Amino acid sequence: MQMTSLDWAIEGRGSYVGSCTPAGALLFVDFSGRTDELWKSVAVWGLGPRGIPSPDGRYLALLGWTTDNNVWMLENS
Repeated sequence: MQMTSLDWAIEGRGSYVGSCTPAGALLFVDFSGRTDELWKSVAVWGLGPRGIPSPDGRYLALLGWTTDNNVWMLENS
């Protein structure tokens, strides 16, 4: 796995890590090492997805490759 991005969570619980494997994945890694896969995308030219939290920590902007043309919103995260 190749890490392609690292963004700290606003509330300080961990970080959002973009990875480039045969497919790209956005992971949330907490400080105890627990990893949750949040989103899968298509990795293109070694670029994995990126998750950028809003200043208040309520939203997460996703940057990545996909064949879908929709806007996604996570609630109660």
